[in-house]
Amino acid sequence: MMGYRFMLGKSDGSMMQGAHKVSDQTVVDQGCSDATPCRFTPAYMNMRMHMLDIMYAPTKWLNVMLMPTFMDMDMNLRELAGRPPPVPGVHEHGGASGHETGAVGDTYFSSFIKLINIPGHRIHMNLGLSAPTGKVDIELRRMAQIDGGLIHFGMQLGSGTWDFMPSLTYAGEKSRWSWGAQLSGVKRMEEKNKSGYRLGDIFQATTWGGFDLTQWLTAFVRGAYTLQGAVQRDFDSFNARIGPMDFPQIMADNSGMSGWD
Repeated sequence: MMGYRFMLGKSDGSMMQGAHKVSDQTVVDQGCSDATPCRFTPAYMNMRMHMLDIMYAPTKWLNVMLMPTFMDMDMNLRELAGRPPPVPGVHEHGGASGHETGAVGDTYFSSFIKLINIPGHRIHMNLGLSAPTGKVDIELRRMAQIDGGLIHFGMQLGSGTWDFMPSLTYAGEKSRWSWGAQLSGVKRMEEKNKSGYRLGDIFQATTWGGFDLTQWLTAFVRGAYTLQGAVQRDFDSFNARIGPMDFPQIMADNSGMSGWD
């Protein structure tokens, strides 16, 4: 079996401190470091991922899958109110054009193992492995002969590490109703990638329910809880440090900036 999937993600809104929105001045004062105040913050970021599923079932209880990916991202930045004045020779950003990356992402291998398959109830386990085929050393293009160094953590095209990705899934159905739940995770298997850092581990629990509106259309409601660890270590090459998206220690600090609304 072969299949194609497309995923679109968009992040925007205010920077958050826990569950609360924060002002530009708070981001300037606390979102980067004492030595390097923040000058910019993300306005929005779009991510588009193309995935090709190549599956083969050697037995009735085992499916194996290879999933190469291609992804591209664009991030628009804006100047923070109250930011420090421009410094000659330091990478600046106009905020209009933003930053873009795009190429081959990480490649995913997995095996689906059927544990229970009885009328109305199914349980299967997935043992996955992600290979670091996406680049993690993409650099900002030079502006006015000023080097910006490596682009932000979130705009690199992969994790840069071998990752173990297991999951356990239950699915049930009766008449026109269906339901299910899944536990899944990502465990980074290396201390750091070629650029010196490691993304945080991920745990996710999700549940869903569906109803068959017609023979060919089903409506679903799904809820998910995701816990993701902070970035570990840091870039081991130059990065311009223009905003909170370039400071992993701030993202790990509960008193610092924690994300978008």
